[in-house]
Amino acid sequence: LDCSKISVTLSPSCKVFTQYFEMTKCADTSVSIQTRICTIQADQTTDCKIEVHDNCFGNEKMFNIGRNFGEDGMLVWVHCSNLDFWVGKENTKCDFATEKRKNPDIEKSMTQFSVHFKSHKLMTKMLVPQGNGYVVKNNLAKEAMDILVEDSSEED
Repeated sequence: LDCSKISVTLSPSCKVFTQYFEMTKCADTSVSIQTRICTIQADQTTDCKIEVHDNCFGNEKMFNIGRNFGEDGMLVWVHCSNLDFWVGKENTKCDFATEKRKNPDIEKSMTQFSVHFKSHKLMTKMLVPQGNGYVVKNNLAKEAMDILVEDSSEED
């Protein structure tokens, strides 16, 4: 999706077989996702809103291996300005200028961020560029185990 000043709705009857949605160079655009989506990519957006309805974010099959539903869904963003991201009632802002104030050494062209659930809250994490140009999350397996441990300790 590459657009300005529009509203897009993926209705419950819309099946996104890849469970992937991407928007690039959009401005003043609102996206409402009401169907299953696992990964959202937002690049170079300005003043946009993405709203994912309850129980539509993440891979429902992950529930079978012990992770809480929705915790495996991810928004990956780069060079966004004032991107308002909602999953159900949870909200976070994605804004490069804000992240640059926190970490002055980051570069606009090389830095990506991910937003995902951890302990039922949306968390933003900087992705680490590797020498071969790929971006990987550090300790993904450890992070998944941390989620399981945190969730089981809440039951005590």
